[in-house]
Amino acid sequence: MKSKLIRTIAGTALALAAIAAIPAVPAEISAIEPFDHSQLPTVPEPEVFVDGDNEYSKYPEDDFIRYSRYTGEAKILEIPAEFNGLPVKMLEGYSLKGCPWLEEVILPDTMVRIGENVLVRSYEFKYIAFPKNLETLDAFAFTQCQFLEHVKMNRNLKYIGEYAFQLCNTIKAMNFPGSVEKIPNNIFQNMRDLTTVRFMEGTKEISFEAGLNAINLKDVVIPPSVTKIDHNAFGYNMVNSEYIRSGDVCIFGTPGSEAEKYAKANNVPFVEFDYAYGDVNSDGIVDAGDATDVLNEYAVQSTGNKSNFTRVQYLKCEINENNIIDANDASTVLSYYAYSSSGGTDSPAEFFFFGK
Repeated sequence: MKSKLIRTIAGTALALAAIAAIPAVPAEISAIEPFDHSQLPTVPEPEVFVDGDNEYSKYPEDDFIRYSRYTGEAKILEIPAEFNGLPVKMLEGYSLKGCPWLEEVILPDTMVRIGENVLVRSYEFKYIAFPKNLETLDAFAFTQCQFLEHVKMNRNLKYIGEYAFQLCNTIKAMNFPGSVEKIPNNIFQNMRDLTTVRFMEGTKEISFEAGLNAINLKDVVIPPSVTKIDHNAFGYNMVNSEYIRSGDVCIFGTPGSEAEKYAKANNVPFVEFDYAYGDVNSDGIVDAGDATDVLNEYAVQSTGNKSNFTRVQYLKCEINENNIIDANDASTVLSYYAYSSSGGTDSPAEFFFFGK
């Protein structure tokens, strides 16, 4: 008992000695001073302008105007090129959300950016043409616009965010300019009616799951500039959290290219393609003869007869993105012939798919 008491006293003495060895807290920091929140940087508030059914905004550091909100009920909305003497350069995210009656939005050539979720779950929106100076399309921009039928991209577009067109179920064909170097993940996800996708020379990378669950996708044209195609980009559906091969997709490209490597690795059919859009008879030029061939093919299909065109020929002249070879395609081919004959320098792909 005596031994236990001695051990207890010794332990207590050691603890007191340890506490005594702790340096004293200096008096000058003995109290915590309240934080001065005025030292934090302030987030500038935009100046907001209302003009009828249109709302605009401008941040202090900006030299341009943002289109912020539409409150009207028109089916076609045309956004002006300038407001208060400044160019309108951005369609802000969510600015058209809650406008389910919109069928078309006409954007000015001053526009350089379309924000995220700009028009979501619209059931009337059918057509959008990107203005010539647009550079950025943010993520989820047109997601679930289920009746959007046609997207006309521009040749200066540089960036597209992920899921930008997912669940846009009535788009049949899409063409991407080579200025978009990276195609984002899940951009075509669950696009039910999409059958044809063409990427142009200049694109370098196609991200994972780009075409996941695009159940009717059949034709994907990939240029030799593409040097990376991530896993499950094309030819796959997701079922119960597992990738399942879909059997109809075919990749068109250059032999020995990354496109062919992806096709072989994923057991996807591969067909050689020369990217000579409009030149359906493969004589090296786009001329009246090609337009005649397209018109003849239209006549064949119109009478219910079997097509005379190969799939490669079809991809070279089906220009209007409706999955039908018709008189409009022939007329566009003929227009290019007239344009190039008078000194026009645009390539057929630029002329056909992206405008000026």
